[in-house]
Amino acid sequence: MIHHPGRVSIIGAGTLGGTIAYSLMMAKIAQEILLVDLSINIVQGQVLDLSEAAANTGVVIRAGTFKEAGQSSVIIVTADAQSLPNESRSEWLMRSRRLFLSIASSLSPVPKDTLIVITSDPVDLYVQFFQSYFPHVPTDRIFGIGTTMATERFRTWIGDMTDCQDCITDAYCIGTQKTPIVVWNHAKFKSNSISTLPLLVAERARLETIVSEHRSNLIRERKGRAWYGTAAVMTRLTKALLCPHLPSVIWVLSVHVPRLDSCISWPVILGTTGIQSLVQLPLDEIESAKVMKVVESNTMDFQTSMGRT
Repeated sequence: MIHHPGRVSIIGAGTLGGTIAYSLMMAKIAQEILLVDLSINIVQGQVLDLSEAAANTGVVIRAGTFKEAGQSSVIIVTADAQSLPNESRSEWLMRSRRLFLSIASSLSPVPKDTLIVITSDPVDLYVQFFQSYFPHVPTDRIFGIGTTMATERFRTWIGDMTDCQDCITDAYCIGTQKTPIVVWNHAKFKSNSISTLPLLVAERARLETIVSEHRSNLIRERKGRAWYGTAAVMTRLTKALLCPHLPSVIWVLSVHVPRLDSCISWPVILGTTGIQSLVQLPLDEIESAKVMKVVESNTMDFQTSMGRT
């Protein structure tokens, strides 16, 4: 049983963690926000800064310990192991696993009804780490933001091309953040498949660039990592998890898909208890092949992170 309902803890108090905390605070979603980081200076600096904006929000924001964070309604994990110069992918994956094992052990014990949301990269791997480490927590309560932003870019593109943002249904990007898969034929505009619209078909190649990490790469080149989009997504997601009066909606999140026996981004129905169900998604032959390639890649990454090749 959760000891502190309404508490949201953010693991990793850097720029992303601080931006998420600010966004949650301004939206008045959480009763209490805890910032947790291995660097005491970063945590104290962020809390002092955020406290200046906390007046009249009714939200308590403070530094916390990993053990305190483990007793939260929602735990948001933003910490990750950024790759080092000349570091191989296998070395990075193994170092990432060590970091997340350290975080998980520091949070322990966590109640079985806590909700754990991962923003870190590679998100599918980290979701699988946490699900393996906390087997008493149902897998539908541990997930990551996955291809949520790629899906939003897909829907925005359809809306911009057709001048009707409210006419779009069933438009999803699945797979991984790095290589999102556009589920083309399933997407609808005014109940018709977008594959029947010549204007969209003609621009499909450009769409692949739009939904990819191209924009994030442009941001990195100009100012470093991107924060605001992820913070906005996490704010809406946390609201969906903490506000029981809101209707359940479809999100595209990194989740465990039983029939694939893998964690990948997939459309789900989300409510206050976490993942309520997976959306049945018909894929064509090419899309199915791409999904299996993602599964194979994720499986290899997981094995590599454990020192197996």
